[in-house]
Amino acid sequence: MVLRRRIYAKELLEYVKPVKMIGNLNTEFYGICYDSRRIKKGDIFFCFRGIKADGHDFAEEAVIQGAAGLVTERELEIDSNFQLVVENARQAMALTANYFFGFPSKKLKVIGVTGTNGKTTTVFMIENILRNASRKTALIGTVEYRILENSIPVTHTTPESLELQELFYFMVESDVEYVVMEVSSHAIDQRRIVGTEFDILVFTNFSQDHLDYHGTLENYRRAKTSLFFENLKIPWVINIDDEAGKEITSAAKKMRHNNIVTYSLERKATVTGKILNMSIKGTELLIKRPDGVINVNLPLIGQFNAYNALASASVAFLAGMSAEETAYGLSTVKQVPGRFEVVDAGQKFLTVVDYAHTPDSLKKVIESSKKLLNKSGKLITVFGCGGDRDREKRPKMGFIAAKNSDVVILTSDNPRSEEPEKIIQEIESGIPASDIHKVKVEVDRRTAIRKAIELASSGDIVLVAGKGHETYQIFRDKVVHFDDREEIKNYLKSRKTVI
Repeated sequence: MVLRRRIYAKELLEYVKPVKMIGNLNTEFYGICYDSRRIKKGDIFFCFRGIKADGHDFAEEAVIQGAAGLVTERELEIDSNFQLVVENARQAMALTANYFFGFPSKKLKVIGVTGTNGKTTTVFMIENILRNASRKTALIGTVEYRILENSIPVTHTTPESLELQELFYFMVESDVEYVVMEVSSHAIDQRRIVGTEFDILVFTNFSQDHLDYHGTLENYRRAKTSLFFENLKIPWVINIDDEAGKEITSAAKKMRHNNIVTYSLERKATVTGKILNMSIKGTELLIKRPDGVINVNLPLIGQFNAYNALASASVAFLAGMSAEETAYGLSTVKQVPGRFEVVDAGQKFLTVVDYAHTPDSLKKVIESSKKLLNKSGKLITVFGCGGDRDREKRPKMGFIAAKNSDVVILTSDNPRSEEPEKIIQEIESGIPASDIHKVKVEVDRRTAIRKAIELASSGDIVLVAGKGHETYQIFRDKVVHFDDREEIKNYLKSRKTVI
């Protein structure tokens, strides 16, 4: 934390609502912290359970290091100036940070985008439309945090509440008007966004992901949709070609929430689209909004990007952007790192890197790749699955890749604490006997990528899926530098040199 200001513990009672108060609530604190390694003298320390550690175990250390007081989820026998016992310390921290930084989201127009797939690209598209229409913008997402032209290192898709409110504070200080942000299911479930005042919410789609965290598909769906039903006073933008999107829209009507802009490629909606042409150069798209027809030459490929463009055009409509401003913003959007990113080193076949790491996203990126193939071309797909994550999706992804590709090379992704070979075996278990002849196994990802390139001929497509923009690979005992795009480019250049 950069900002320091004096707050009395008793000031928090209006927002935090503790179940028990211990000690002197006239105690002053000057900052907020939830990591005892970063504590500063005079901070208030929040204790909650993380994925690997429990903050309560570090409370005494925080006090020794100078913490002014504690917010806990159970009473601790620790001699501190004060202790507020709350039901949910993460939510209490979000509310405290919101107050500490002066309710910054109230001074911004906040556009939140959630859904299983498409969040990152949609956020980039919306921000590009607004910025090119001379609005002062900021962006929060998986690939980048940005305030005006200043990029900030990413911690999470949606930051922890303390960092989120601090980002909002600096956005206000920078005179930002609009912030476009991804809202992850983890952030919703962990109450990181409590206190954030959204102006528009977007729902892209829903499919299987993060079951390692949420446990069931229903829990995951509930986390995603709860964001909307906790924000009934603002407009929603909903994809009604998606089943969950249709359910949200139907439920909203029963609750008499009618401030919804729907979008679709397939049915009647507020905003509709039609793909006129798609090639390696991009997608020609016709968009119909209530204010007229927009012809867009989108420099991105794939039906999924047409949906992202429709979501963005819908938000732009709500934000008062004209058809011309919307068309220009979409036609000038830059390649989003690791999202159907073409790697070109002058080879006679196409190489594409994509972040697809769910069954649905892998299916969509394969379908879009096949539409770019000529009749004699073949699709070579390289992918793996992350360790310590949703195991149920592994055989499903194996089935999808083998059924829809000409060649599949199974490899390592981020194995984390698991053995890569066992992850690959679980992927293979979903592949039918009729398709197993298409499948090759190469555990080393660098070698797998090189083998795919060696198999490619003129007119083919090599699709490397799963890691996208990531520049690292996580193993049990180390993290190493690894970038799919870099590996492809370096190997293609080395082959060219040899030839």
